Amino acid sequence: MTYNERGLSECVAQILIAFLVILVALLIIGAMTGIIPGLLQKSAFIAVTASSFDTGPGTHVIHLYHKQGDLVNLNGTSQTDGVSEIAIMLTPPSGQPVQVRPGTTIKSTAWGPGQYLAIYEPSTSPGIYEYSDLPTAGTDIPAGDYTVQIIDSKVNVLLHTLKVTIP
Repeated sequence: MTYNERGLSECVAQILIAFLVILVALLIIGAMTGIIPGLLQKSAFIAVTASSFDTGPGTHVIHLYHKQGDLVNLNGTSQTDGVSEIAIMLTPPSGQPVQVRPGTTIKSTAWGPGQYLAIYEPSTSPGIYEYSDLPTAGTDIPAGDYTVQIIDSKVNVLLHTLKVTIP
């Protein structure tokens, strides 16, 4: 009596090879037509710096500079031409993180390389922080150590944590 030492019958082996060939063909077709990359979520790539910026005598804002990377939409705005949407969180010296909301001067185009955002505390609503692409004289943020977090809200990924000291 002879035994099959392969572990699979030839019929089952041929069926598995056929499935493997079909699977590889589907993956190649999906990659070539762009279906597979569209299914994968990708976070935005941005390089950002944060610094203290003097807006007048004794007044400062936090200046975010988009050095390079993708165009991104700012959370809470009507921007649509960026690759993803980011939220900006700020931890003031009190230690309670707050989401920074958009100010009234935000442009309708996405935030991209070479552009600035200024984070400040409006005099009309203390404890609420806003950002603007056009800081005006007199806007201020109290002195202390701040932590700025930039989050890709589309895929929920922390992109940057930046520390800033306001004199």
